[in-house]
Amino acid sequence: MNKLLLETAIRKIVKRIMSEESVQEASGRGISGLKIELPNSNLYINGWGLDINGNMKITLSFPQGRGFSIQTHEIQDTDSIIRGKGLKGGRKDKTFTEKELKTIENDVVDFVQNYGSKDQKSRLRVYKGK
Repeated sequence: MNKLLLETAIRKIVKRIMSEESVQEASGRGISGLKIELPNSNLYINGWGLDINGNMKITLSFPQGRGFSIQTHEIQDTDSIIRGKGLKGGRKDKTFTEKELKTIENDVVDFVQNYGSKDQKSRLRVYKGK
């Protein structure tokens, strides 16, 4: 009896996980699973797309840490670059020029220094001319 209940519970969990992944893939709401190193800091771009409310966001992380997102309407130059990469119809460009990376990095570093959490501010490292 307990084995049957356990199997049923596992099936429900797997079904829910699979349906959530399918919805995320089908929605075309962004790009994820990347690890693009920003040249003069210890931040990585992990992806970008739309948050649950439809706002454009960029997802970042530190080398050994959880990711975090910033809504890009707060950082206009980065917003323009990210929107230019596209979200739908095969326009998902996952590469950046050196100039684009520097612009994104400057915007993101400024944002974290001014508005980041205590943990984000303490973990942020910025290098000169790396």
